[in-house]
This record gives sequence, C-alpha cells and structure tokens, in this order.
Amino acid sequence: MNLEIFKTQSVLYAEDEEGISRHVGAILEIFFKKVYIARDGEEALELFYRHQPDVLVLDVCMPKLDGLMVLAQIREHDRKIPAIMITAHTEQPYLLRAVELNITKYLQKPFSKESLMESLRACEEYMRGWLGGELRVEIDESLSYNPSNKRLQIQEREIWLTKKESTLLEILLAKRGQVVGFDELINEVWGLEGGSRETLKFVIKEIRRKAGRAFIQNSFAQGYFIPKRS
Repeated sequence: MNLEIFKTQSVLYAEDEEGISRHVGAILEIFFKKVYIARDGEEALELFYRHQPDVLVLDVCMPKLDGLMVLAQIREHDRKIPAIMITAHTEQPYLLRAVELNITKYLQKPFSKESLMESLRACEEYMRGWLGGELRVEIDESLSYNPSNKRLQIQEREIWLTKKESTLLEILLAKRGQVVGFDELINEVWGLEGGSRETLKFVIKEIRRKAGRAFIQNSFAQGYFIPKRS
C-alpha cells in the first residue's frame, strides 16, 4: 500500500511539543491534502468539529484535554474515523483505554518516520476494509462511489457528499443486499448526537437527489437497503 487513499483527505494532528509537531506535521503533509495541527486537546476538538477530518493522529499527553479524552468525545460523534495514538506510556490502563476507544494504531515515543508510515498504512487498510478494499464501488452502470474522497461519480461528473451522507452510504454499501434497520442507521450515523427517522429520511432523500435516482430503497417498516447488482 502506498497511501494513495490520503491524497484527497485531511488529517488532524494534535501535539503540544513544537519541535515534534513541526517534524511530524511535515511528514503528514507529504501524504495528506490538508493537515490541521492542534497544540492542545481543546483546540483539537475545535478543529475536529470545524473541519471533520478523515484521520486522527493524537498525542496522549496534552494540555487542557489529553488525547484519550479528546478521542472519547470524538467517538460520541464518529465511531469509524481511524485514530493513531502517540504516547510515551506503556502502562496497562492507558493501553486498555486505547483499546476501548477503537485505536487503529498505538505509536510509542520516540518513533521513526517508518513507524509513522506503518501506522498510516494500518489506517489505510482499515479504511479500505469498510468497503471490501475497493477504491471505487460500482452502484449501477453509470453511478459509482469513491470512499477515498467521499464522492459519488456519474460518468465523469463528481458529486460532493456531506459527512453524514457518505457515512450512511458506506454503511448501506458495506451491507449491500441486506436491509439495515432504521435504529441501526440512526445509531451509526448520529451516535450520541441523536438522530430520528425524519432526519434519516431527509439524508436518504438528499443522497437520492444528488445521484438523480432512487438507488437506496425502502423496506416497509424495517429500514433501507441498496440492491445487489445483477
């Protein structure tokens, strides 16, 4: 894997030590379209909510809020975003908490560029795994979805999706041919933020409108599904 998936994506990097931040930030800029850098936990949360990055790289020991506290709050809104946790700690409580928060990779200080790249490859593998390793998923003969840039494509035209639209679409594509229940979709897309069947219906309607077709189908009183291609 050569980290191609990140060329259209953004990363949030949180580190309070300026020298390390500058060095690691420069490496991340090689692979990502945009790098957002935070100096403390509160700034990390602010940047996350403002920019909705695709990947997290968080130091555990930061002022105001530590990396685990930051990730715990992010997990209330986004359960899927890959996260690399950087720390000098090897104590079991830290490791157990990291596992609970679904850390993609644990990176111990001091670390090399090669170790960082290995962690990014783990994130790439995790992201590809959402949709069976594909970088473009065919929906029908003229409509496809690219999970690397979160866009639908109709022939040569790309269509931008919101975070919730792309998350919902990825869930349905990952379970293509299966009915996904209303409550499961609401829980996965909105989490503790809280959604409803009306907000779910609105997001489905917007995806259909942007695609110009009703490829997401309703199973009466059960949920939604995308039919398998014949």
